[in-house]
Amino acid sequence: MVVGQPLPVTTAAPVTVDAPGDVHLSLPAGAAPPVTDRAGFWTVRQEGRPDLTLAVNADAAESTLAPADKLPVPVREQAPGERPPA
Repeated sequence: MVVGQPLPVTTAAPVTVDAPGDVHLSLPAGAAPPVTDRAGFWTVRQEGRPDLTLAVNADAAESTLAPADKLPVPVREQAPGERPPA
């Protein structure tokens, strides 16, 4: 799942949803499933059914992940008596 999709739950009976950021939602029977608004683990609780934990990821189109040629880290001067890294 990615952020922006509705949770795949049926709300024929009341549902409790634990969302990232310590957010807790109580949905009455017949309510629309919540739309995920942040990445993380979402847990759906419904009486008489096992808990369902879903991982919601950020949309891959929102970032380009690639290895960096080098990191923009300044060179640190060695302290007196410090050995150079091996």
